[in-house]
Amino acid sequence: MKYSRKIALLITGLATITICQAQLQDCTLDIAGTDSEVITKLFQLNKDQTITLENLRAEVGVKNRVLYDQIKWLFDNHPQDTEDDLTNMAKKYDVMHRQIMANARLYDQKFLGTLNPLQYERYTVLCDEALRKPLPVPDNFKTYNPPE
Repeated sequence: MKYSRKIALLITGLATITICQAQLQDCTLDIAGTDSEVITKLFQLNKDQTITLENLRAEVGVKNRVLYDQIKWLFDNHPQDTEDDLTNMAKKYDVMHRQIMANARLYDQKFLGTLNPLQYERYTVLCDEALRKPLPVPDNFKTYNPPE
């Protein structure tokens, strides 16, 4: 009986760990909002990486500025007299907010693709310490070329 109880506790513990792992939040850098100097120093970026970071920040900034302007227009102009009006406005806002979040994730992944293996390892270590899940970097985003 004691053996089966230990097995049950072990299974419960493993299930809890699995559920917690599945619920970890993404480890985002928020290159659109974070001061680029912090990222530059943290990952000891070289000149090319710093330029790429600034270019990516500018690109995501332009994309998100359009969405922020649409959100402002929505809040200023959408009818808000009834519960249905508010529900419809909330749905429209949610779509735009999700797009902003998707843009942030995409551009973080593009930036992560510029990191060398040691820089990326530092990123994963920091994510682990923060109990966050590192973002995957699709192969087509990997642009790091070692100096010759």
